[in-house]
This record gives sequence, structure tokens and C-alpha cells, in this order.
Amino acid sequence: MAQGQELASERIARNTAETRTNELDKHLKELQADVKAERGRRDEAEAGRRAAEQALSACQAETARLTEQVSGLTQRLTDAGAELARARELSDQALRDLERRHGEELARMEAKHAEVLGEQKRRSLETIDKLQKTNQRLESEAQEHIAAARSAAEKAGRLQGELDALKGGEAGAAPAGKAKK
Repeated sequence: MAQGQELASERIARNTAETRTNELDKHLKELQADVKAERGRRDEAEAGRRAAEQALSACQAETARLTEQVSGLTQRLTDAGAELARARELSDQALRDLERRHGEELARMEAKHAEVLGEQKRRSLETIDKLQKTNQRLESEAQEHIAAARSAAEKAGRLQGELDALKGGEAGAAPAGKAKK
């Protein structure tokens, strides 16, 4: 009779152990599925982060290119302004020279002098007009490039924010996975 009880106890213990083993196997499979899902989420987040970094890098390169272009246009604008000032100075000097010669030669060449003076003024005004138009065009182009650079910088800022959010989300996801274990 003691042997029967012992067998029954062993059977119960074996059944209990098998049940516990089955429960542990089931729990292990659940944990393995959780780990696999977490790895998938981590891989997706990493791919998103890499894509955001590439987009940010492209925006930064575009911003640098536009900044360089704006710098070049600014230099051209400065050069055009200096050229305009030189043209005005030359025009003023030419006008002064013509007026001086006009005073010296007024008696002999009044008619001829008026013709030369008029032509010189017309060319000077055309030159000034051309330079002013060039100056206005360069200022307009510079403003467009500055606006494009600002837009690229804003886009880079948004992408940086998204990248930071992705990094923040990735950092927040890791402790949650540990809590399941």
C-alpha cells in the first residue's frame, strides 16, 4: 500500500513537472516571439533613423551649396556695386572734363561740343541704367537664394527633430522590452 501511494505521488509529481515544463516551454516561446518582434521594431527604427540621417545630410549639403551660391551672388552684387560706383565716378570725371574743355573751346567749337557732350551723357546714362538693372537682378537672385537656403535650413531642422524623435522613441522602446522579460 505504501508502494502504491509512492507511485501515485511520483505520478502526481511527474504530471506536475510535465505541466510546469509545458508552461515554461509556452512562456519561452512567447518570450522568443517578443524578442523577435522587438528586434523587428528595432530594425525598423534603425532603418528610419538611417533614412532621416541621409535626408538630413542631403539637406545640409543643399544648404551648404545654397549658402555658397548666395555668397557668390553677394560677391557679384558687391562687385557690381563697386563697378557702378566706378562708372559713376568715371561719368562724373568725364562730365567735368567735358565742361572744362567746353569752357576753353566754347568760342570755336560750341556746336561740336554740344554734340559730343550729349553723346557722352547718353552713353553714361545707358551704362548707369545697365548697371542698375544688373544690380537689381543680382539683388533679386540673392533674395531668392537666401529664401531657398532658409527653406532648406528649416527642412533640415524638421528632419533633425524627426531624427531626435526617432532616437528618443528608440531609447524609450528598449526598457519596455526588458520589462516583458
